Amino acid sequence: KNIIGDAWIDFLKSVQTSGIVDPILISQDNIIISGHQRVRACRDLDMKTVPCYIKKYINNANCSKEDMMLRDCLTSNLKLHSDDFDIAWNGLKEHGWI
Repeated sequence: KNIIGDAWIDFLKSVQTSGIVDPILISQDNIIISGHQRVRACRDLDMKTVPCYIKKYINNANCSKEDMMLRDCLTSNLKLHSDDFDIAWNGLKEHGWI
């Protein structure tokens, strides 16, 4: 969900004055896993680089790399947007995602 309105303006001001405090997470294929709003802010501010961590995802016997990427994306968003993180976290566990 995109940040909008005054919250977006405040976020842009924060990035402009403090930079990207928490680097984004991308896959080895340059797919953004976590940090979509930070990347959007950098684009709006015409910043040419975004600090990032690169995580290598590989298929294994238990999970495909796509499932692992989705799990990390969902976990990141749940931490930010869930009113009851524990309930959501347990739901992910029940489905074998974590």
